[in-house]
Amino acid sequence: VFGYRARAVGDNETVAKLSGIGVQRVKMLAFVASGVFAAFAGLLLMVRTNSASGSMGEPFLMEALAAILLGGTSLMGGVGGPSRTVLGVLVISVLSNGMNLASVDPFLQQTIKGAVLIAAVALTLNRRELSSVK
Repeated sequence: VFGYRARAVGDNETVAKLSGIGVQRVKMLAFVASGVFAAFAGLLLMVRTNSASGSMGEPFLMEALAAILLGGTSLMGGVGGPSRTVLGVLVISVLSNGMNLASVDPFLQQTIKGAVLIAAVALTLNRRELSSVK
């Protein structure tokens, strides 16, 4: 039920409010869930590296954005979803792992991942323009 309400609020807050959904409550619960998942991810990273720092997750930010955009979710509002995002994560993971196994220079890896991110954004913008033309 929460997922349907969150999607309704994300699609159109006014219509969700007129439908009897507590928009502020749904937003608050979504932010709380986001914080809980972020804390859990931070704990997993801390356990994996045996250390803790406030900026430990920064290297993963570009990869996370690239995976989400490759999955089809646009930053302007898109048609992505959990299954598509998982596919994006798999593509980025295979790309990263393949470059590590091929001993590609880390700076070149970042450049390649940045190019993939730019391509994903260009594809989502192109799809959006095409859908507005119809």
